[in-house]
Amino acid sequence: MKKNVVLLLISMFMLSVNLQTVSAQVAIVEESAVIENVEVSNMETKTAAEQSDLSVENDEPLKVETFKAGGIPISIPQPCVDLVEVGYDVREQMEIFVIPQNRLLSAYMIPSEIPRFSSGEENFVLSKSAAIQVFRQGEYQAFGESDFNELVEYEKSAAGAELSSIATDTEAEMNRRMDSLNLEQVKINTPLDLGALFSKPNAYSFGMIVKYSDNVKTWTTVIATTYIRVRDRLLFAYVTATYKDSETIAMVSKVSEEWADAIIAANQ
Repeated sequence: MKKNVVLLLISMFMLSVNLQTVSAQVAIVEESAVIENVEVSNMETKTAAEQSDLSVENDEPLKVETFKAGGIPISIPQPCVDLVEVGYDVREQMEIFVIPQNRLLSAYMIPSEIPRFSSGEENFVLSKSAAIQVFRQGEYQAFGESDFNELVEYEKSAAGAELSSIATDTEAEMNRRMDSLNLEQVKINTPLDLGALFSKPNAYSFGMIVKYSDNVKTWTTVIATTYIRVRDRLLFAYVTATYKDSETIAMVSKVSEEWADAIIAANQ
């Protein structure tokens, strides 16, 4: 179980870095300031996220598409109205961000950002994205309620304990891929653990703030990872956004929880 959890975390880091936009210019927040501004205990009651320019609120129904995990059809709604599934061609491009042990089921971006991502536009970074992945080795194995509870208990007990070594290992793998694409090397600072974002039957989420740098710049990303169990399959749902302030954390947490609820409801 421990090995699987480490692989999931590595996958999360790989997803959060857009290798085709390493020259992007973003607002920089020093780690000390990030820590001071994070208000994890108040995230569930925050309303400021609703005013964020990364959060869109309306009554438009979410589109639901079907993807197979371990041969089982899984209905996946879009995470929120402003993130849409990118389609097969762009998913192929995004495979570079997925470790070999995982498989990408679906990926989501803001529609206006999809062509900018796929063309590798210079000085561009995704403002917000999401994805669903599965663990290849266990994809065809039934994942029961007790298995899920064991995973959650392990994550609670080990939260933040291995972040430094995971960041180091991930940095090495990332830069191997950077070299293969003739891109700059990237440095990953030890992530700031935000702890659990929410916990409920068949869904558990935790968050991190990760600071990256290369020879020119530094950029910071909020990442939420959610374990979701549906139809005896384990899904990993990732929601990421460029860090601005504590409202970004509240928005990512809110989108993640609503997405998990929607996925579970769509597969009952």
